[in-house]
Amino acid sequence: MASRLGALTKSYVGWGVKFLDFDNDGNLDLMFMNGHINQTIEATRADVSYQQPPLLLRNFSNGTFQNMRDSAGPVFNSAYLGRGLAAGDLDNDGDLDVAFTCLNGTPVLLRNNVGQQNSWIGFELQGTTSNRDAIGARIIVTSGGRQLVRWITGGSSYLSAHDKRVIVGLGPNSAGKPVGAEIVWPRGRIQRLSGLELGRYHKIIEPGQD
Repeated sequence: MASRLGALTKSYVGWGVKFLDFDNDGNLDLMFMNGHINQTIEATRADVSYQQPPLLLRNFSNGTFQNMRDSAGPVFNSAYLGRGLAAGDLDNDGDLDVAFTCLNGTPVLLRNNVGQQNSWIGFELQGTTSNRDAIGARIIVTSGGRQLVRWITGGSSYLSAHDKRVIVGLGPNSAGKPVGAEIVWPRGRIQRLSGLELGRYHKIIEPGQD
């Protein structure tokens, strides 16, 4: 099945891109920050503009995406010379907010309230024998027969850095179900956790070597 990403993004020049689960349903959505570099592009291309809107693409879990322009808010129907994109839980409420910068313009902050409709669990990892930021660690969360995999990554977008904490959305029917996690640390050690509490961040420190 075609993802439709080509059709949704071909008219844009993306500077920042981030997989994020904006509604905490467990599926990783996509956000792009866009802006062209050619000030006269509109003179030669009818389908491309110099200032461009950001894109928020919802993942339907079957490999296809939908542009959320009509429901995500006025910013997604506005045009910018977008550059850097940074995602993080700025208000610590369990969903990812986004900030982006604009060429010769003021930055824009987008506060997310949609994620509050679903359950979530958060992780803040600290390495000891691995690197302190746990870059390269893999988190596998198990809840209600579903496994969700997330990675701690160090890369981000143009002149930006994302929140290193990880939010795992669990959807609307997770309350009361046991939640466990397996952490594979960068140096290979596997740590298993059970009985984790929903709706909060868990700070996990890498165990020392036996």
